[in-house]
Amino acid sequence: MAAAEELLNLLGGAFAPLAYDWTGMAVTRAIVKLGVAKLVPLMGLNTTATAGAERCAINASSPSTSTDAGLISMSSLAASAGLPEPLLRRLLRHAMTRHVFREPREGFVAHTAASAALARVASPPREAFQFAAEDLWPAGLRLADAIAKWPTSEEPTESGFAVAHAEEGEGGQELKSLWQVLQLDAAKARRFGGMVELEASFVGFPLHQAEWSGTVVDVGGGSGAVSVDLARRFPDARFIVQDLASVIQGREAEVPSDVKGRVQFMAHDLFSEQPVVGADIYFLRWICHDWSSKYAIQIIRNLIPALKHGARVRLNEGLMPRPGTFPRRLERAIR
Repeated sequence: MAAAEELLNLLGGAFAPLAYDWTGMAVTRAIVKLGVAKLVPLMGLNTTATAGAERCAINASSPSTSTDAGLISMSSLAASAGLPEPLLRRLLRHAMTRHVFREPREGFVAHTAASAALARVASPPREAFQFAAEDLWPAGLRLADAIAKWPTSEEPTESGFAVAHAEEGEGGQELKSLWQVLQLDAAKARRFGGMVELEASFVGFPLHQAEWSGTVVDVGGGSGAVSVDLARRFPDARFIVQDLASVIQGREAEVPSDVKGRVQFMAHDLFSEQPVVGADIYFLRWICHDWSSKYAIQIIRNLIPALKHGARVRLNEGLMPRPGTFPRRLERAIR
């Protein structure tokens, strides 16, 4: 993939690395926000989610009716969505160039693996995309403004996200950090949780090669997906997943039956003293990189009063590679 990308950039000339397909994000966001994906039948799809991908198997052997084998006509879909058919057709056919939906025969729509993920209400890929489109994209557009105004700041309220999501208050514009916004907005918190859960499925450091036993506190553990996976591999370990109340809301009920009782949730703010005293392992996965050094140090210091002799603090973070030592595509994802 990296070699193919390099070749495309070379063939595309000087402008190719600067081009940004904003229309792809805009169109997919519209499809999700307007609820189009969930109106396309999931019939014929293998609906079992796997870590990182979903397999698609559509049987289009019965073309006589619009909904056979997961097909629906664009006219029927437009009527269900309450949209003009020409507008919907333009949106869908643009999305299809990115493998989001397909048109097995002219005028009929069916799911691909990508669009099916957007159709499922509780799907981590859908929630992750919504978080990227609704919450992170606007923040990215204000990054330059924040840098220009606060070039040396380490404060989370002086960021592109804070500027993009600012609200007018009695004393003027109120700037809030990502975490403050998540505490106040359950919908955003749910989308954020989906993104974290999706990221947890990516291949990274093989955590199962480490020893996990006793009481493990998963600090900032979000949806608990990593703790659930580790609990299945290590039956002698008990996990306490900590995160903001808005992030963990309803998660206890979603714990799989095979690890119920060994994965629990607790509302906790990283900047408060650690309430679980005497645990065996305090685990922070992808936490410190979200904060400036000033606050990362504070997060670690808040663990100290809870530590017993022999307790371990385990950090799972990405480290920046030396420039040019990784393929550019991978280096870009890390940075």
